[in-house]
Amino acid sequence: MAAERRAKQLKRAHKQYNTRRDDSDGFYKTERWRKFRAVYIKRHPLCCECEAAGRVTAAVIVDHIKPYKTHPELGLAWDNVRALCRPCHNRIGAKVGLTGA
Repeated sequence: MAAERRAKQLKRAHKQYNTRRDDSDGFYKTERWRKFRAVYIKRHPLCCECEAAGRVTAAVIVDHIKPYKTHPELGLAWDNVRALCRPCHNRIGAKVGLTGA
């Protein structure tokens, strides 16, 4: 019973969140981005932040250094992206106010 209520609540929250997402988020669904991301992760399999701290962590996110929303012309620029693990991505995003974390 409680699990069902929680599932319904989460579904509503996700629906509301998705209606507020920027149109620029559609870029991340394009074939060009998916191919770019796949090649980048293959060439940079480790999180650059963890690596700098002496840790070995697999990268799962290709992060734009200058955000795509404000610099769409750099969307596929190799020198504007970095490979990150999820915790580093969330930490960096929270610092610059891009996440709810």
